[in-house]
Amino acid sequence: TITLNTGELVISKTLTIQGPGKDMLSISGNNSQRVFNISSDVSIHGITIRDGATAENGGGIYHTGTLTITQSEIISNTAVMGGGIFSDEGTLQFTDSFANQNQATVNGGGIYLNDATTYFLNSTILNNQAVIGGGIFGQESLAQIESGSILSNTVEDRGGGVFFWAGVLTVTNSIISNNIANSQTTGYKRTDTAFADLVPDSPPRSQELGGVRVMSRPSNTVQGDITNEDVKTFMAINGDGYFIVDRR
Repeated sequence: TITLNTGELVISKTLTIQGPGKDMLSISGNNSQRVFNISSDVSIHGITIRDGATAENGGGIYHTGTLTITQSEIISNTAVMGGGIFSDEGTLQFTDSFANQNQATVNGGGIYLNDATTYFLNSTILNNQAVIGGGIFGQESLAQIESGSILSNTVEDRGGGVFFWAGVLTVTNSIISNNIANSQTTGYKRTDTAFADLVPDSPPRSQELGGVRVMSRPSNTVQGDITNEDVKTFMAINGDGYFIVDRR
C-alpha cells in the first residue's frame, strides 16, 4: 500500500497508470486527503484507490477530462458529494471494476456524475451510502450501465441504487437489487437482529455449541417507532393495519 501523507496526487497531463492488480497495489489517502485530482485524460488499470477523504467533492477521485478505469476498485472513500468518484463535466469509462463502501455526506455515495458522459461495463457498485443516490447520482448526465450490478446501497432519502436528475440513464443486462431508501425515516421500518439455535437432524439432536444461522426475515408487518410531529398531514397507525394509497 502506498499511503499519502503530504496531500492528494494531482495529474494535469495525459497519463496511464498500470498497476499489477487491485489486490496487489493500493493507494491510500490515509483518511485525511483525496487520493487523485485529475484534470487531463488518464487511464487507471489494476489498482485499488482507498481511504480518501475530503471536505469537498470526490473522496477517491475528482476528475474532469476523460478518465478510464479498468480492473480496479474504489473503496472506503468519503466526500461531500461523490464519495468514491466525482466526474465533473468529464467522460468516465468504468470497466470490470468496483465502487465499494464509499460514503457521501450529501449525494452520490459511490459515484457522482455532474454533466458527465459515463459508460459502466461489467462493474459493481455496492455498499455505498449517501443522502440521495447511494450508488450513483447523475445530474444532467448521460450514462449507460451494461452487464453491471448495483447492490446494497443505502440512502436516507431517495434513490437507494441510482438517482438521476435531468439526464438519460440506459441500463441493459444488469442487476439493481437490495438497495434501501428512506433508511432514516422514523416509522418507515424497524430493524432487528435475531439469532436461531442450530439443532442437528441426526441423534442426539442436541444444540450445536456456538452454532448460529443467518437468514432474512420480512419486517413489513412489524411496526416502527411513532413520534409526535408538528405537520398536520403526517399520519401513523398505532396497531394493526396498513394505509391504502390510491394513485390520482
